[in-house]
Amino acid sequence: QGTIETSEREHLVSFWQFLSGKGRTGYLALQGFRFLGMPGPDEENNALCNILKKSINMKELELSTLALLTRGDGKTASVAALKHLESITIRGPYHQRCVAILSSLRSPIVKVDLSFGFRDPVPLLANFRDSLEVIDCTCMTFRDPGISKQLIYPKVECFVIIDCRLPRLSALKTSFPNLRRLSIDNEVDVHNEDPEEEMRLSIEREKLRKANQDFQKTKSWDTLDFFSADLHRLYMLALRCKVNHFWLSGPFWYHEEDIYWFTSSLALMRPTRLGFILLTRLFPPRHLLEILSIGTEEVRRLDITLAIESPGSDDVDPEDALVPEQALVTGCTSLKYRF
Repeated sequence: QGTIETSEREHLVSFWQFLSGKGRTGYLALQGFRFLGMPGPDEENNALCNILKKSINMKELELSTLALLTRGDGKTASVAALKHLESITIRGPYHQRCVAILSSLRSPIVKVDLSFGFRDPVPLLANFRDSLEVIDCTCMTFRDPGISKQLIYPKVECFVIIDCRLPRLSALKTSFPNLRRLSIDNEVDVHNEDPEEEMRLSIEREKLRKANQDFQKTKSWDTLDFFSADLHRLYMLALRCKVNHFWLSGPFWYHEEDIYWFTSSLALMRPTRLGFILLTRLFPPRHLLEILSIGTEEVRRLDITLAIESPGSDDVDPEDALVPEQALVTGCTSLKYRF
């Protein structure tokens, strides 16, 4: 029993022949299958369909969207035949068959990992709303809950959002009322060198922050065990609930705007554990912890990574310069620096 992974399409036929040679027990023993390549239109495609259709005990499946682009409709039916599947991953360029496969599945899916284009995952995963616990999605578009406000995922506790347009908090809270872990990250630089475009982005940012603040006057999660976001999405989300562990994904500069965005958000989340990467040209960053302590009165563990561009003196030990300031974080029992 185990999981097989391959990206070489010529391996599909030999693996299919191997399983067939074992009789029914060969297929029954396959618990997981990951195919990251693109099968040919004939024998290789037939091999993939048979592996999927006959491996009825399969619990984990990962396919590249390239595997879905070849001719024949057998793959959708083959995946639909998997009644014990618990985890499915589909990655690559968008194709309509991605939606067809998810729509055809009736398995009690617990975890999905999707990265195939701009589709709203809330209605897309409706078949699994009573079993789904973990969602990881990249390059998706979230709509406000007006379209799918009746779709509630009561068991989802972990949601990872990468390179997606930031959804309104109302959409997240409505569909995922029992969330415990939330990660929101974007590798795209949100700054724009065009002043007019930067002004437009700034207006949108403040508008979304205001909408999230207004929503949380009556609704929000009570507590999140873990929350991670880059600085801009942290500011726009304006999360107002207790966060046990907050990690600022991506560095921020030691200047007035970034410090304000960061500390104003921390004051609302009251994290017990806090971690971040700080870019600075100053050495040491003067009054760093004094500034941060405004929003970190409940912090018991603090993890700081300093990226120093221009050290002021080669004779100064970074830890000697910073450790004396740890008393500024009231009650903090663990303080770590990395350089």
